[in-house]
Amino acid sequence: MRRRASDFHDEMDRRRSVRMLADEPVPRDLVEQAIRTASTAPSGAHHQPWQFVLIGDPETKRRIRQAAETEERTNYEGGRINEEWRRELEPIGTDWHKEFLEVAPWVVVLFEERFGVRPDGSKRHHYYVKESCGIAAGIFVTALHHMG
Repeated sequence: MRRRASDFHDEMDRRRSVRMLADEPVPRDLVEQAIRTASTAPSGAHHQPWQFVLIGDPETKRRIRQAAETEERTNYEGGRINEEWRRELEPIGTDWHKEFLEVAPWVVVLFEERFGVRPDGSKRHHYYVKESCGIAAGIFVTALHHMG
């Protein structure tokens, strides 16, 4: 048990966030497997209040990039980001440009579902939606890292 814990820690300690992505093909089935793995995440009342959407269409990725850059430009230039936050981001080198959204072979979007629908058609409230989606997102990233 200790060895497995140590091995897992070592693997996760090697994980790094990257801002530059290769445009090399990534097999769709591997990304789908990571989504299935993420969907095993614990969630409030086990409602699994999320939908993962896998996007590879270049035009859709272009439109996502345009929308993201519009919002991010407002963040950076429109005052949503205060000076302290801006200083924290400076060493990372991020700005409002999001070229990676078109370069990456796939864009995976995680949508939260605040409510679901019961078999009888009535509305069902989901619990701890943001927390549940955060856990699922973390497992998704971990699954991708584990794949190499």
